Amino acid sequence: QLSTVDGAGSDRGERGRDVTFSMHITTIRRDGPAQFAVEHVHSGLTDAAPDQAHLDAQLLVSLTQPLLEASGARGPAGGQPSFTAELNQSECRVMVDALLAVCHHVKKLTVKEPRLLELQSPCYVLGDVHGNLPDLEFFRSRVWPNDPQATAGEFLFLGDFVDRGLDSVPVVAYIMAMKVLNPGKWWL
Repeated sequence: QLSTVDGAGSDRGERGRDVTFSMHITTIRRDGPAQFAVEHVHSGLTDAAPDQAHLDAQLLVSLTQPLLEASGARGPAGGQPSFTAELNQSECRVMVDALLAVCHHVKKLTVKEPRLLELQSPCYVLGDVHGNLPDLEFFRSRVWPNDPQATAGEFLFLGDFVDRGLDSVPVVAYIMAMKVLNPGKWWL
């Protein structure tokens, strides 16, 4: 039985069933002798199923993450073949469909954002990836090794995502997918 401090969690104990969590964490603190304050803090968890934008972005990350991890071993792109050249036709079709869907979701997000961003410190300013998976993997492995949500600060990409490197499609796919998954931390 999974439960949160306010008792809203549940687990039916059956494999393949959904588990729900409370959207709030209840904290109780002593404010003085025989005085207590109760506070509900938003946990960031939701019991709602992920929307289509998140599912599309997660699919795209699942396709590009292995390429990123493998590129760390590849090193600089000096004359080596592109990883996208190694994908079969059905994998390419899935990647293209997911990328088009994610680009549509990113457009809906970015059109609402101000032209001039005012970001708080810490903020990681990253730029000039130029389609190089090894460069993006360098950032990923050192700046957000687990996940951007688990890293303090925000991420600002200055552009130049594609054009010179061998892997422009997976680079832009990963950056766009992470924007959908982390809309309040990932800025383009």
